[in-house]
Amino acid sequence: MTTKISFILNGDKISYEIKDHWTLSHLLREEMGLIGTKEGCGNGECGACTVIVDKLAVNSCLYLAIDADDKTIETGQVTFFSRTKKRLWTKGEESGNFLNIVNIKNIRLEFNRAGSV
Repeated sequence: MTTKISFILNGDKISYEIKDHWTLSHLLREEMGLIGTKEGCGNGECGACTVIVDKLAVNSCLYLAIDADDKTIETGQVTFFSRTKKRLWTKGEESGNFLNIVNIKNIRLEFNRAGSV
């Protein structure tokens, strides 16, 4: 069975048709392409899948995607929503680099893993 949910993801309003058994981790990573959301242990022990839902840290591997309806989700990734492909593209995804990106008005800083600019 599928259900349409709406939520705010990293500042973007999203509507998505989901299957009722999907976890938030599955939705973000496998369906929407947010590869920064990792699933480590799959049972909520390691914290690799942690995202922020309505200002609370949750294990996205245990959190059902259907429960994200009308919520605000932050993944720690800057995303660029492609409305034509219904997919989120993440800076650094194509090259496999792990980047933290900070955008402050017209100032853009990119940090690598070591924290240098």
